[in-house]
Amino acid sequence: MYYNTNKEAGKTLRKSKKKAFNQGKMILAIFQQNPKSKFTPEVILQKLQAVHLNYPITSIRRAMSDLKEEGYLIKTDDKAKGDWGKNVHLWKIGKRPG
Repeated sequence: MYYNTNKEAGKTLRKSKKKAFNQGKMILAIFQQNPKSKFTPEVILQKLQAVHLNYPITSIRRAMSDLKEEGYLIKTDDKAKGDWGKNVHLWKIGKRPG
């Protein structure tokens, strides 16, 4: 999902929506390919960067939250050290409702 907080329109808005949609698909694919694994947003960022996809960490967190709301991901109570030495939640694949 793309949040149009900067009031884009026309072609620019369509391009931004497509990029956000593709980002969500890439993140979900990582979890689907590793169904028994749990990841932090930072690990997801590293995995995307490994295939030359660079997204801001805030966009990855937002996409993961959107995927959680849609039932694709679960934010667990488990935590691991994040990039800044703080504990961050681990996420895992969910079961899509329906």
